Amino acid sequence: MSGSTGALHGRSTGPGRADEDHRRTPTGADHRWTPTGARDRGSATILVLGIVASALVLAVLLGGLARVTGARGLAQGAADLAAIAGAEAAVGRTGDPCAAAATVARRHGVTLDSCGVSAGGLVTVEVGVAVTPLPGWSTRATAQARAGPVGLG
Repeated sequence: MSGSTGALHGRSTGPGRADEDHRRTPTGADHRWTPTGARDRGSATILVLGIVASALVLAVLLGGLARVTGARGLAQGAADLAAIAGAEAAVGRTGDPCAAAATVARRHGVTLDSCGVSAGGLVTVEVGVAVTPLPGWSTRATAQARAGPVGLG
């Protein structure tokens, strides 16, 4: 009875212990037995890398959105001020309303795209500013504004 106890329980103890050390797949391929979860080694690393990559892409996209939003705000503020300056020049007859609007727009870093003066001193302007939300992609943020004496618009 000394010796191998595996033979008493119906198990082979010799080098041919295929049922304990090896697993056979339905196709007959011989695979070594691995502890539970051993095939998952490194999967958390891949998962974390995927999450980090997604977070970086999201951060870049949000940065681009912030640049576009900031440029749009700059354009709108400059358009409002340019329209007020143009309306002041039109009502006070102190010079060319569109020249005054262009000067204010230029001082705020935008370009005056269009300017119109209607009867009574109502000035309508459109300004724009170039913005690069993402590398390799340039666009233009535009805004319109009008100003004039109360009751005209």
